Amino acid sequence: MPYVLDTDVISALLRNNSTVVSRVGAVDSSDVFVTIVSLAEQSAGRLSALNKGQLTDERLIEAYLRLRQTLDFFAAANILPFL
Repeated sequence: MPYVLDTDVISALLRNNSTVVSRVGAVDSSDVFVTIVSLAEQSAGRLSALNKGQLTDERLIEAYLRLRQTLDFFAAANILPFL
């Protein structure tokens, strides 16, 4: 049975929410999908955090780590097109 994750679930996964990680982990990865819309929303949020300006070194490092984490997640995901 296929599952499509929305942006909120993806955010929870990226934050390592144990409940969400456990539930998604219980499903075969070939049955888990995300949408190109979620990719756009997540990317926009990560880039927005970087463009706020006046970030401390610590926050800048964290923002770039989250961007990388997001890119890695979507690189491994089954992405559904916008049709």
